[in-house]
Amino acid sequence: RVAVMNGGRIEQYAAPVDLYRTPATTFVGGFVGAMNTLSGVVSGGSRGASISVGSASVPIASTNLDGSADSRSGDTVNVRPEDVVLTGTGQGAAGGTGARVDRVIPRGHFTEVVLDLGGTTVRAYVEADAEISAAPGSQVSIRFRRALVYRDGVLL
Repeated sequence: RVAVMNGGRIEQYAAPVDLYRTPATTFVGGFVGAMNTLSGVVSGGSRGASISVGSASVPIASTNLDGSADSRSGDTVNVRPEDVVLTGTGQGAAGGTGARVDRVIPRGHFTEVVLDLGGTTVRAYVEADAEISAAPGSQVSIRFRRALVYRDGVLL
């Protein structure tokens, strides 16, 4: 088990996999790895949900919300870059939401794709050997595999 401390107090004490997959606070989530932090409202509950970010609505396969509960305005939604899935090229292709590719950055064992989702920057990590047909300026379709909702910095 590992303790993550912030300002002299323990934020979370858990197994490393739990710290990474289910961080108790937004601080822990950002401390143990990269995180997309989004302002938006999640609707549809724990399965088959979506997040509204500006005028875009991105499908989410799984959230930490109970049943059919929705998040509230002011809640924070965190998505790990590896949970951002590029589903195809073009607006709304393959069950996703359109985003513009800003940059494609090779990082060794993965490729980082920096996206513009209606004025919000979203980073996706794609396996290095995966075919990426996205070039800067092109449109792709995205969805989120998993998203975590926080209220006042604490996991709901």
